[in-house]
Amino acid sequence: MNKKTCLVLIAVAAAAALAACRKAPEAEKTAAAAAAETAAPAGAAVDVEGTYGGGGTDPDGQTYDCDVKFIPARQVYWVERFIDGRPMAPGVGIRRGDTFVVGYRDDRDKYGVVAYHIKPDGSLEGTSAQQDSVKVGLEVLKKK
Repeated sequence: MNKKTCLVLIAVAAAAALAACRKAPEAEKTAAAAAAETAAPAGAAVDVEGTYGGGGTDPDGQTYDCDVKFIPARQVYWVERFIDGRPMAPGVGIRRGDTFVVGYRDDRDKYGVVAYHIKPDGSLEGTSAQQDSVKVGLEVLKKK
């Protein structure tokens, strides 16, 4: 399996996991919860295409700065990432409502995934995971 296929599979698996976590069991749903589930999330109207700047903390607690560009390509997004000014391998992203999931490979050839919550103001708040860690990292991006 090639690296691009691995990235797509990572992103799809993360998006499916997020969607499953968001759904409440049918017996626990109230009328308000059912109505909220069918309404569009607040960040759903935000266009994520473009260049972002920000930073985060990796799973080991190390901080970093990043610039990220999201380029739409039909049903996916191509992702260009620069961490502390260094170019990373291209990534791929998919979006579902106010959730945007990106699969990537870092400069150590480790794969990872970031699940962003798209905020109504256009910023992205992400939780990341890497294949060589059992902890998560955090990332915040703002459109430039």
